[in-house]
Amino acid sequence: MTTIEVLAVILVLGLEASEANPHSILSGDRNITCDALARNGIIRFGSTNQPGWGMDLHKSAGNIAQGDGSAHQVTVSGIQKQFQSAFQSAPSVTELRLAVPKPN
Repeated sequence: MTTIEVLAVILVLGLEASEANPHSILSGDRNITCDALARNGIIRFGSTNQPGWGMDLHKSAGNIAQGDGSAHQVTVSGIQKQFQSAFQSAPSVTELRLAVPKPN
């Protein structure tokens, strides 16, 4: 019998992600940062709070997947540009929500 070790993959999930909006944020690394606190496991990004990256995974960078299926490693300025693109490509979206893992 083979033993399979399951490793936890911890990331954030974009709740506004859509194949119809290729610039939407589908997922990203857990080290995303924000001025706003997560409430009930959700971080809300609007026009006043900017995303960033913590130092714990990729030293002020992180990975994201977008609605078109593409994946990118981006810096702090890169994630901010990606969020701007997501807002611009879906004018009816006023906030981007990310579901975040609860700390152990």
